[in-house]
Amino acid sequence: MKNPTFILLILAIFLASCSKHKEVASKITYNDSTYIKIIAEDDFDSLVINTRYTSLFPFQPCLVQNIIITKTGIYKIGYRITKPELFEIAVSDTFTTYLLPADTLVIKVRIDKNAPGSSALYYKIDDPIYDYMQKELKKFGCYFLRHPLLFHYLNTKPTSQNEVERALLRIDSLQNTMLTFLDENKSNIPEWFIKIKENEYIYTSARLNFYQNFYFNNICLNGVFPSTNVAIYNPDAILSSAYFGFISDYFMLTYTDSKANTLEGPPRMIYLLNKAFPVINSKLEGDVLRYFNTGSSFALYLVSDSKEDIDIVDQFIETCDFGLNEDEKAFVNQKRLDAVKYVEGLKMTMLPGEKASSFHLKDNSGNIHTLSEFTGKIVYLHFWATWCGPCIKELPSINQLYEKIGNKPIVIINVCTDDKIDTWKQIINREKLKGINLICQGNWSDMLQKSYSIKGVPHYTLIDKNGLLIENACKRPSEIYNDLIVLLKDE
Repeated sequence: MKNPTFILLILAIFLASCSKHKEVASKITYNDSTYIKIIAEDDFDSLVINTRYTSLFPFQPCLVQNIIITKTGIYKIGYRITKPELFEIAVSDTFTTYLLPADTLVIKVRIDKNAPGSSALYYKIDDPIYDYMQKELKKFGCYFLRHPLLFHYLNTKPTSQNEVERALLRIDSLQNTMLTFLDENKSNIPEWFIKIKENEYIYTSARLNFYQNFYFNNICLNGVFPSTNVAIYNPDAILSSAYFGFISDYFMLTYTDSKANTLEGPPRMIYLLNKAFPVINSKLEGDVLRYFNTGSSFALYLVSDSKEDIDIVDQFIETCDFGLNEDEKAFVNQKRLDAVKYVEGLKMTMLPGEKASSFHLKDNSGNIHTLSEFTGKIVYLHFWATWCGPCIKELPSINQLYEKIGNKPIVIINVCTDDKIDTWKQIINREKLKGINLICQGNWSDMLQKSYSIKGVPHYTLIDKNGLLIENACKRPSEIYNDLIVLLKDE
């Protein structure tokens, strides 16, 4: 066997059948997948290539597939997507690029037999979209969607109108900076990608502006739409997840009121959708409206964590005329089947009252912790990953929950499900992440994900003072505090 530290990786990436350099029709597809094909031209001791995908709309928590290469040959994995989506691919480090439906990303890997013993892993990619993303990373120190300003204003509540106005100025300034950068670097990249990036910058900025008003009004807008200077109906943005993420928040969260804030999961979404339907149907039309309705139906099943949830969604969809065609209905039904399998999987693993699966995981000082050492305290288990954008977004809420808990007999355990130790330490230090911070190494990630039926991260689980399961797939940190107090009173 050859030692992987002597590997020189040549990742010559090109697209078969449908080239990224060709224009893409501005329409959604429901019957296609994107594929990543690895052509290994040599044997390896063990070469692991990580691929990751998440989408803001239709909302999809992080999906991960790993390719483990040991022998010469062809390795292939697929993801079902409806439009161009952003993927992360990790070899020695992580890069991002957009993949298209009905397309194949080909990566060739081989060993440079003349490489010196100290040579490091590296890759080379001949792709203008990759080049643009790398320029963005080099210029700003991060990819746009991981810009600290985005996370800050998605999680920070302003306390005065002046703070709101200052925030809007900073957000608009970032948007203009990014649009200028795109204009200066758009040569040799396809038009569809330019449109996606334009809309990514514009509608992410609009979404941040919306959230500042949303938070300033104590997350109760009561049907009063904040002003916005972007187009609500924009068929030119139909390939943009940022666009649909914005209009989804704009329509639904505007109708938050005291009743909505007592609901969670599908009942909350259905309540808001019912309120918003008249405006949605008056503002949207054609393919944009149908894709919005398809994505909303998809999300209802995605957040269903029980048979009762699925039944509620079934009844709601049966009574609504979303105007979906057969492909769109089949797409939503597949997510329903996934939800049913997930609920059945929960029943086959741990039930409330059963012993929660334990672990032996290290903290950032190298000390090993087990679940049993927290006997006598309620445990709020938080599973996350360093590569997961939605996970990073939730970390400030973990800190806020920790502060609210104070000296109460409740412990927050943050379990990182990947083994990128350096990145993990950087994030927990940067975010000043409170609670017990642990990381999975070896087979612990697979074992815990199976034990707790984790279909996506972040994932939360409640365990009682005796180490027995209270609820798997429970509420988020911003929603769980009152439940924790009730549990303390009941004991």
